[in-house]
Amino acid sequence: MRKKISAFLFMIIFILSFGEIKVENPKELVIGKLSNGMTYYIYKNKMPENRVSVNVAVKAGSLQEDDDQLGMAHLIEHLCFNGTEKYNKNEVVKYYQSIGLNFGGDLNAHTGFDETVYKIQIPTDNKETFEKGIEVLKEMTLKPTFKQEDIDGEKSIVKEEWRLSQGLSERILKVFQKELFDGSRYGKRFPIGDMKVIEGTKRDVLKRYYDRWYHPENMAVVMVGDIDTDYAENVIKKYFDYNETRKFVPREEYRLKELDNKYVVFKDKELTYVLLEITGREDYSFLNPEEETKDFFENILFKLLLSNRVNDEIKKGNNYIFEGGYYNMELSKDRLNTFYAVINKNEIQKGIETSVDILKDFSINGVSQEELAVEKENLKSIFENALRNRDSLENESIISSVREVFLNNKVFADADKILEYYNEFSKGITPETIKARAEKLYKDKHSVILFAPDDKNIKVPNEEELKNIIIKAKEKPALKRENQNFNLVLEKPHIIKGSIKEINEFENYKKIKLSNGIEFLYKETDFEKDKIYIKLFKEGGSSKDSDLMYINSQFVSEIIDNSGAGNIEYKDVERFMKGKEFSIGSYINDFEHGFIIVSNGKDLETALDCFYYMEKEQKFSQDAYKYIMANVKEMVENRKNSPNEIYSDKISEIFFKNNIRKRMISYDDLNLVTIENLKEEYKNKFSDFTGFKGIILGSVNEEKAKEILEKYFASLPAGEKIQDTKAEYLDIKYPLGEIKEEVIKGVDKKVKVTLYYPVKIEYSQENIYKAKTFEDILRINLIDEVREKLGGVYGISPKIFMSENENGYLVIKFSTDPKRADEITEAVKRETEKLAEGEIKKSSLESVVKNYKIVYEDSQKQNGYWLNYLGKKLKKGDTYEPYSPKIFEENMTEEKLKPIFKKIIDKTNCIQVRLIPEREE
Repeated sequence: MRKKISAFLFMIIFILSFGEIKVENPKELVIGKLSNGMTYYIYKNKMPENRVSVNVAVKAGSLQEDDDQLGMAHLIEHLCFNGTEKYNKNEVVKYYQSIGLNFGGDLNAHTGFDETVYKIQIPTDNKETFEKGIEVLKEMTLKPTFKQEDIDGEKSIVKEEWRLSQGLSERILKVFQKELFDGSRYGKRFPIGDMKVIEGTKRDVLKRYYDRWYHPENMAVVMVGDIDTDYAENVIKKYFDYNETRKFVPREEYRLKELDNKYVVFKDKELTYVLLEITGREDYSFLNPEEETKDFFENILFKLLLSNRVNDEIKKGNNYIFEGGYYNMELSKDRLNTFYAVINKNEIQKGIETSVDILKDFSINGVSQEELAVEKENLKSIFENALRNRDSLENESIISSVREVFLNNKVFADADKILEYYNEFSKGITPETIKARAEKLYKDKHSVILFAPDDKNIKVPNEEELKNIIIKAKEKPALKRENQNFNLVLEKPHIIKGSIKEINEFENYKKIKLSNGIEFLYKETDFEKDKIYIKLFKEGGSSKDSDLMYINSQFVSEIIDNSGAGNIEYKDVERFMKGKEFSIGSYINDFEHGFIIVSNGKDLETALDCFYYMEKEQKFSQDAYKYIMANVKEMVENRKNSPNEIYSDKISEIFFKNNIRKRMISYDDLNLVTIENLKEEYKNKFSDFTGFKGIILGSVNEEKAKEILEKYFASLPAGEKIQDTKAEYLDIKYPLGEIKEEVIKGVDKKVKVTLYYPVKIEYSQENIYKAKTFEDILRINLIDEVREKLGGVYGISPKIFMSENENGYLVIKFSTDPKRADEITEAVKRETEKLAEGEIKKSSLESVVKNYKIVYEDSQKQNGYWLNYLGKKLKKGDTYEPYSPKIFEENMTEEKLKPIFKKIIDKTNCIQVRLIPEREE
């Protein structure tokens, strides 16, 4: 059972002043202004230790471009990494890589409609390195040279970034661009830019934008992390407080045009779903801060309450809609509010009518006081949980909210204040205010867009028919909504507990053996103050299953996890989960099966009671089965429309020999998924727990951990009998020699290329680390040689897969210009094969070694790391230890890597598959 709600980012930003509560930026947020007018923000945060996230924010983006500058904001963002007065082209990136930062991860930037932000995550444990990193960031943003040769080179990379969004994505974007943004400045100035303007870029046009908007009064430095604030303030002043004589005029704010009632049907042969979107526009400026604050919390509650309506409709079992909800797009002074529904392609009219019925019911019948009270408590529990785990929040989760103080005049609030504000402002949110919002959404002028596959076998209404369906649906009287039970309590199961047989203490954990033979590893942590992780697993998974049972294994967990537990039925699961912060789920993958439970302390007992029912008294809801299978069958049927899915199938056919465990489920496969087969598969995996092992980790003391283990896990049916718990080896024989295949499908402006090299080295801990080093060095080299020097790709992703359960391989994926596909592919192969011949760049290797140290140190304070660590201890034995940074550095030397690199792949054994569009337009 899982709580079906997206995790709320609790570092929320807003402006308010209400009643006795005065909201302002906390004193912990240091705000200052340099003599040149540049603003700075410093916020001390504990996680990760000895790290700081730094942003340079510019209050300008694509909306500020002149007609001859479309795309300049984005191109400048790229060029700031490509040469400054002090550093030549690529030396900026090379410096950051030399201290262990990853380009694209620790070092990145983005451009929006009205902002451009440069971002680095940098260690603070070495002051010289830290200050050099800040000095380079200053050079990037304040001293770029914009040489014409660099401009010409970077244009190709920007075009490859643009190319990634072409094809179906571009066609969908154009629909939104026309229907939602037409007639406004937004409609003509999407951040990616106009490629015709980009291709003809001259330095003076670009420099005119930079000089106008990259002004200290229009910029800010933001630091969040483990750093002394006085020291941080001095560093900012040292590098960013330069003399500025230029005058600055603030930007103009732009608005969307009012929407009119429009009905649009967009059909495309590559679409794999039917989607209805009903969008309204509203003013996003407020008379006073009180209005804005109330609106903020009211909007969250509105989303949750509307989601309840959608869920209730889905649970009726008609399968007219498969999912739905509500989302906002907030611009400077406007907000777009959208209700969406994914509709059954065989019931499009019913799906549209159902969507209208949901909105009509919400606007006419509103919500009861009881339902609103439950949802208020639910949201409060989310904020309370966020507060309890505040100290585990990392810099990157906070810094975007801090920079909003500068970019959009917001106020930064930490978790404690958010809860305080919510408790105050939620008092004024009543059923009447929710109903008024629902009425506005229902009665406003809308842009209605229906997306559907262009398929003669699907009956899709035209625009006039769409309009008439909606109008007639609105004319029908609203149905009276069934009363819902919000007082759902899970009945306590009767459990005969077992006992603990022995406890042995190790350096980082304790090993606890239960009376039924199951072994658990226990570790108490305080990284998250109120979160407990429990994992129970057994090696094997579906590896020994027949094909019939393998197919059923792909669905059994989702069906049983959604069917309910004990007295909680399928239709009641979401209401039961209100106000609770836990998830529990079973899983069956290729080589392992088990359960994962994550909970706070308050709800842990309820989570464990659910686990008991899932193990002892499983529910297989017919309604859950019908809903999930109908949804999957439609997705499988529609896969034939997608060039990417056909491409994926071709790769599976060639490289994986169409092995059932590697290919996609087919429509015929789905006919083999029955309730009887699902029950058999679940029974085979979870009726006898002999050979299972477990982990209990997090904010749980030893006494509580022992109590949990005795009651819920020592009571499981298991024996001392030794079973073969190893997974069966999946011995797919990959193709030999050079193979080149093509899939010609779709309308696009890019070619997708995938290269597979079977890995020739044996699986071992040492070889895993060396293979990962090969992958990381190759990624750096490909960025240097193929992206930066050739301008042939935007992103490129090498990945080595190695497992003790199947044969390994190296896969490299990228997209490029169809006219350059041969050239770029050969360049990628050349770099790969050079590395496989032992040509190791010293700078690349040093960057990988330093990055390993950064990642390793950060991971020591993360529960995810320890969950993985303890899992490997259980699988590989108590002697297993991951490489420390010192051991990693000692083993990842050129001398020790070369012999492995020369054996890792055979350059004459490359399988290449391309997806080539049938046409570009």
